[in-house]
Amino acid sequence: MSSLLVQRDVAALFYAVIGKKADIKDIDYFSKKLAQENLSLAALTNKLINSELGQSRLSQLNNSEKIQFIYHNLHGADASEEILAYLLSQLEKSGDLGSLAAYMNNELLHYSGQEVILKEQQAALIETVNQTLFPSFNGSVSDGAEWVQGFYYAVKSTMTSDGINYWGNVINKHPEQLNLIAQKFVDGKKALSNLSDNDFVIKI
Repeated sequence: MSSLLVQRDVAALFYAVIGKKADIKDIDYFSKKLAQENLSLAALTNKLINSELGQSRLSQLNNSEKIQFIYHNLHGADASEEILAYLLSQLEKSGDLGSLAAYMNNELLHYSGQEVILKEQQAALIETVNQTLFPSFNGSVSDGAEWVQGFYYAVKSTMTSDGINYWGNVINKHPEQLNLIAQKFVDGKKALSNLSDNDFVIKI
């Protein structure tokens, strides 16, 4: 199963190129392609661009329109003339729309600066990604999902959207089973099995 970080990038890139949220099966399919074929995000993005869905969105657009389409999907707003000119120059140099789209996605999804507008646009993109990966939580990562992510982190296991969706739903529906679910994660990691209750709480 693909890691949650990879799935986040795939979900964002799918939305950037196609303009709609991917199904979980699409996320799993493209995430596995990344791993099994050792693809870069740029190569994967080119696969999305050249797919039937991608071509239905982009084939009739010129380069400026393609960039604006992808930028708007990511940012929820059109690129300024200055930004568009810069991105267009990058595309003309490389001739690789997939590489440019992957760059645009990375710049926003993993933005760490302090510009207010970009931070707001990043938050909106992350919300879209969460709605894609965690559909059973009605568009947001609920308390159950947050608990599960904490369990994954504590036992140093790879997070997956399927696992977070499944166990998060169980916790939301049966909060009284929280301790039992936590124990299931611990049972899979011998290093934590011998901790006292107090030490386990500190670890979590």
